[in-house]
Amino acid sequence: MSLHLMVATTTGPLRAPDGTVLSPDALQAASLTTVSDLFGAVAAKVDDLKA
Repeated sequence: MSLHLMVATTTGPLRAPDGTVLSPDALQAASLTTVSDLFGAVAAKVDDLKA
């Protein structure tokens, strides 16, 4: 299992294929949902990671 930090996913707004602009918060939530569903655990901060 891999571990991913939430702070590593922040970005600026991006335009979706349909032309709508997605906020950084919406993009982060979608990215983290995909990561946790397909690849591994997501941690809000380094202290949340287990050795």
